[in-house]
This record gives sequence, C-alpha cells and structure tokens, in this order.
Amino acid sequence: MEIQIQKHFFKLANGLIIPFVFSSCAQIVSPSGGPKDVSPPFAEKYSPDSARVNFSAKDITISFDEFIQLSDLQKQLVISPPMKTPPEIKVKGKTLLIEIRDTLQKNTTYSINFGDALRDITENNILSNFRYLFSTGNHVDTLSVSETVKDAVDMKIE
Repeated sequence: MEIQIQKHFFKLANGLIIPFVFSSCAQIVSPSGGPKDVSPPFAEKYSPDSARVNFSAKDITISFDEFIQLSDLQKQLVISPPMKTPPEIKVKGKTLLIEIRDTLQKNTTYSINFGDALRDITENNILSNFRYLFSTGNHVDTLSVSETVKDAVDMKIE
C-alpha cells in the first residue's frame, strides 16, 4: 500500500511540476527586428541591361534587393521621347516589370525616369530619380548640349 501511495504521489508531483518548469523556461517577447531600414531599394539586375544599344526588346525586368512598390506613378513617370502608347509598368515582389507596347523610333535614345515613384515596402524609403536608359541605335545619346561663347569683337572665349 505504501508503494502505491508513493507511485501516486510521484505521478501527481510530475504532473504538476513538469508543466510548471516548461512553462516558465522562456518568456514570450516580440522580436526586436534589428536596426531600422533607412536605405532605398537597390537595383541588382537589369534585363536587358540599362544603357543598352541596338535595343529591340519588348519586356524589361529590373530586380531589386528588397520588396518594392510604386507610388503616384502617373505624376512621377517621365518618358523621353514620349511614347504614343505608354508602357505597362507593374511590380511583382522584388521585380519591376516594364512592357513596351509602342513601336520604338530608329536611332533614338529613350529614358524612362521614375522620379520618386519607387519605394521599398517596409519603411517607404524612396529611390529618387531612378531611370532606365536604352538606345535603338548604336550609341546612347547623352542628352546634353555643350557650346563655347566668344566675344564678337576680340574673339576671346568668355
């Protein structure tokens, strides 16, 4: 009888002590998450590459190092020269997808400037003035003009 009481007492003690020990082992706390993300998304891969010459693709994909979103694209997007049919621009996770739906002019450098429309999803960090360039000709136009100004009387450079 004494052995039975000891077995019963042992089972009761294990039934109360073991759950108490395991329930107090760890505290449930939210993860800290690390330092705040203050950097904008970074373009890791272009397909085709930006500043490509003899461009003939219809689909462009740009992969970023973090998840992205587009914000106010209608006001921010500038395409030069303008296209009659604007490209379709979408985001899928970490990838920006651009589908060109217009016929491109020959020997022309195109610039697709996103202004402040590209942001990361977590902290809303803006990737300012992000642009994609390509040329349908054999060189990329710098889109800049240079000149020299001379005085008309003595022909000295001003």
